Amino acid sequence: MVSITLFGQTGPYKDFKASDLTLQAVGGWLSVTGEPNQPLKLYGSQAYNTASLFAVNSILLALWKRHETGKGQYIDISVFECVAATLDHVMVRYFYNNVVPIRQGSRVWNNAFDILPCKDGYILISIHRQWDTLVELMAAEGMAEDLVQTKWQDREERNRGIEHIIQVMKRWTLKHQAAELEELGQLMHFPWAAVKNG
Repeated sequence: MVSITLFGQTGPYKDFKASDLTLQAVGGWLSVTGEPNQPLKLYGSQAYNTASLFAVNSILLALWKRHETGKGQYIDISVFECVAATLDHVMVRYFYNNVVPIRQGSRVWNNAFDILPCKDGYILISIHRQWDTLVELMAAEGMAEDLVQTKWQDREERNRGIEHIIQVMKRWTLKHQAAELEELGQLMHFPWAAVKNG
């Protein structure tokens, strides 16, 4: 038997009322999504969907255990706890690196990807993956600027200078259609994707 409740059957929040947005806020998602000065709600009912996935996994594990022992289980799923449990990269960075993650807009927490503007939309583009090839592409169009310098070969140096790198890359992506860059990236097995509407 499984119950899915907002805050679980016990504890100080058990009688609190909430919505999906409330759960995203109290569970910690809104501390790392959106622009630095503006939290952004994840699309749809992600908190509820996440709890449903946790519930399904719990049911499968309980069925497996019942098969071995012949005993059933009662599973208490808290949507709030499920949301908090998905913040694994936040906890790891805090406990191991003493870093409090912040909202970074469309950029992935480790600077591996960002969403950059194009002539007609946006492209999700990898920043660190195949760095040399990316710089060569930009340089072939005379748009790599100082990114050809050897100091940028070092990933940590790129992380320290990420704002500058993004500005240079934006000038390049704005010269192209999103679908054009997506096709180019995919041909080279880069995980690039145009941001689709609807």
